[in-house]
Amino acid sequence: MSDRNRKRPNALKHGAFARNICILPGEDSREFEKLLAEQREEWKPQGPTEVDKVLTIAKCIWRKRRTQRFLAAKVEGCSYDPAHPLFDEARSLTEAYFMVKLAPDNFDKALLCLSSAHAEHLREKCSRHLFKSESAWLQAISEEIHTVLLPKAECSNGLPAGPLIDRAAQVLTREVLEHELAMEERNERIMDAAIRSLIQIQALKEARNSTARLAQK
Repeated sequence: MSDRNRKRPNALKHGAFARNICILPGEDSREFEKLLAEQREEWKPQGPTEVDKVLTIAKCIWRKRRTQRFLAAKVEGCSYDPAHPLFDEARSLTEAYFMVKLAPDNFDKALLCLSSAHAEHLREKCSRHLFKSESAWLQAISEEIHTVLLPKAECSNGLPAGPLIDRAAQVLTREVLEHELAMEERNERIMDAAIRSLIQIQALKEARNSTARLAQK
């Protein structure tokens, strides 16, 4: 039986190496362990040196995915910021309504999630003292949001590609893009070096084993 088909190292098989990786809040260690298992299946490492190289490869792939997750999270965060061009007014209006519906005392807090124009509109049209009952007040809020404000916001969200790209460019700025490319280039160099080293180690081991088998005949 060749070395490539022997039992894999227990440390890698059972995720001991994965547990030593820095997993940030919001990340799933099981996702990294799955990635590591996939690399293990592809390279079938034998011995601690090969295991370490496979771990390096997995970490490089993980870092690439992490960078994209960070960018996606930044875009998501901007969509909740009323002061940012990527602010999603339609979603914020919908969420503000449900916040007030579930907890009417959160009316002022819900307004903080909206643009200043929408917040002021609701303060003027739906001030609590203008209504005799809570149900009438909530109904008025619903009508103002769903019949007046939401249609305008949804129309704004339906902008053509040009203006949307311009808004997105305020997140993916030149500085952010250059930093991302520099990180990716460095990451690729590390991964390429690990792959070359792993291939050389495996080739050397295979040559040694072949020589040993020939000597036994």
